[in-house]
Amino acid sequence: NDIEEVQMYKNDGTVMTFDNPRVQANVHTNAYVITGSYQEQRYQDFMPAMGSGTNQHDMEKLRKLAQSALPTEQGETGVSD
Repeated sequence: NDIEEVQMYKNDGTVMTFDNPRVQANVHTNAYVITGSYQEQRYQDFMPAMGSGTNQHDMEKLRKLAQSALPTEQGETGVSD
């Protein structure tokens, strides 16, 4: 298995991190199955941990993504499904 880590950013403000997952893909239908154990963290808790391995430009893009995915007062997020 050549994939060491998979991160899934969810609309509810959390990130699922799979370590050494099993990944199956059907490229023709754009379908992926990721299985294995994972840890779930809030964006705010996850972002500082990424800082050491990510350049500043990428960190800014991730911060904007995290902010846009946080629920507004009306319960909506800035990320479309």
